[in-house]
Amino acid sequence: MIQTAVADPPDPALLLRPLRDDLADRAFLARGLSDPRLLEWYHGRDDPLDEARVAEEYGPLARGESPTRGFLAEEGGAPVGYFQCYPLEAWPETRSLVPDAAGAWGIDYWLLPGRWHRGLSPRMIESMVRHLFEERGAARVVSDPRADNPRSVRALEKAGFRRVRVLPAHERHEGAMRDCVLMERVRR
Repeated sequence: MIQTAVADPPDPALLLRPLRDDLADRAFLARGLSDPRLLEWYHGRDDPLDEARVAEEYGPLARGESPTRGFLAEEGGAPVGYFQCYPLEAWPETRSLVPDAAGAWGIDYWLLPGRWHRGLSPRMIESMVRHLFEERGAARVVSDPRADNPRSVRALEKAGFRRVRVLPAHERHEGAMRDCVLMERVRR
């Protein structure tokens, strides 16, 4: 469940808690964002982040100075991943992804490689989507994983997302423009 939000049914082994602007959270993010196995899929192996860059790029999220909200995923009390959500209207590059960005939120996430293949991503995604629908009044939630990342596409599908369309040359990753898949889950 997300700390400060109700998740039903609660998942006592999984907690998404707000990102803090402290040494422990920065060290965790730097650990993940410098791991080449993770960077192959998120951010890029050509641009690892150390704690100073993490403080610069993620500090505003942790301090509430950005429309993007950051969360750490904890399993059994230990951080295992990162999650962020943002209103599409807040970012010009995302507004055009859907016909009506009002009430639409975007999500991005990653898990430490040692936590892959355990079913944690769909649980984490489901908790965040529930929070966005129930607490933020989201009408839809979208994500745009790279087309060559089938694990992320499957995790989103397991969490109830459907493929909308391919976004050609949508994301720059490791020096090349990559296709992504726009996926969405609409509030019922």
